[in-house]
Formats: sequence, structure tokens, C-alpha cells
Amino acid sequence: MNMTKKSILMAVFFLYLFVHNSSATNIRVQIISKAPEYFKAMEDAIIEIILENQALINQNPDGSMKTEELLPQQIFDATYKTFNEVVKNFDKKELTSKKLSPKRTTYLLTSLLQAARITIARSQKAIDTESDGSIKLKKFIPAVFGLQVTRRVMEKTDLKLKQTTLGKNQLTARNPDNAPDKWETRVLKKFLIRIWKGDRGFAQRTTPRNVNLKMTPNDNANLT
Repeated sequence: MNMTKKSILMAVFFLYLFVHNSSATNIRVQIISKAPEYFKAMEDAIIEIILENQALINQNPDGSMKTEELLPQQIFDATYKTFNEVVKNFDKKELTSKKLSPKRTTYLLTSLLQAARITIARSQKAIDTESDGSIKLKKFIPAVFGLQVTRRVMEKTDLKLKQTTLGKNQLTARNPDNAPDKWETRVLKKFLIRIWKGDRGFAQRTTPRNVNLKMTPNDNANLT
């Protein structure tokens, strides 16, 4: 996964998950055993958020539908097409495989979310174009969509998910909800100056809270 300074500063959002538990072994077992649940929750959240925002993104002033392109199933199908471009030869049977690891689970979840964000980015013109050809910004952008999806997944599961970024010119995230805390800022800077190999992510188990923190970079620069 090639990561450039420009993409990190201006485009890339990062996502991490952490699971409360009593030991590293239990955390591993929990993540692997719940992988199908986590993945299904992400799939459902993508469709639900698109469905709930149809009036905003896919409705003409007279109440008619603008385009089939923005229907939930079409967005979901386009998301999966992009997801499969990134995750080669993915089979859902992998989610119940004994070979599945927390690292792979995290990668699959972040890749699915990022694929959905990319789909929204590619659909932005359709979202913001009215039936008369005029442009009306709906503010339903990838970051907003991603935030809604992650919140929905957290409602459905025990995962904690967050998109965060250092922001343009390392100033701050435009959305305060996406602003990094001290730990996240430190890890983002590691990614930025390549102290840590980007596609490996960064993990740390903290005490005394017994929280397993994992932060994974996702670069959409090569897919848009």
C-alpha cells in the first residue's frame, strides 16, 4: 500500500479498533470468533445509512428518485466491487476459518469501510446534482458517511471504531469528532515519517485498562 505525504495530510483517514478484555489471548479469541458478526454489522450499516439518507441524496424536489445509481443495493454492490479490487480472492468462508487472525479481521473491516467511502466519493457528482442540472452541496461526503457507518457498527457490536487524521497541513481534522487524541496523533506521525511501515498498522496493549489498540492506515489515493 503506497502512502505519500500528500495523501496522508490531505486525503487519508485512519481507522482503529480496540476491544476491552482481560488478556491478550482473550482479545484474540474474541476478535476471531466475532469476525462474522463484525463483518455483517459493517455490511448492514453501509446499506442502512444509504437507505436512511435517500431523501437527502437521491430525491428530486417533487419527491421522485434521481437515479438508481444511488439506491442502497447499487451503492453496496459498487462498494463490494471496489472491496474485491483491494482484497483479492476474498471468500466469506475466511471469516470462520481457523487461520483468521485479528490483524486480518481488522484489515477486512477497514478495507470494506474504505471501499464504501470510495464509492461515495465516486458518486459525489450524482449526489450533489439536481434534476435540472444545478449543483447543491448535500454535505454527504465520504468522511460524513464513514462517521455514520462507524457509529452504527458500534451500536450493533462491542467494537470501537474511529476515523481520524492529522488534517490538512497537520493542523486539525475538519470534523472535531475525527480529531486524534494524543496516542492517535503519535501513531499518525509515525505513519507520516515512515518510522512504521504503513501497511502493517500499529498496535499497542495498554494498562491498566487492558485495552488492545490497533491503528490501520487506509490509503484511497490509488483507487479514486
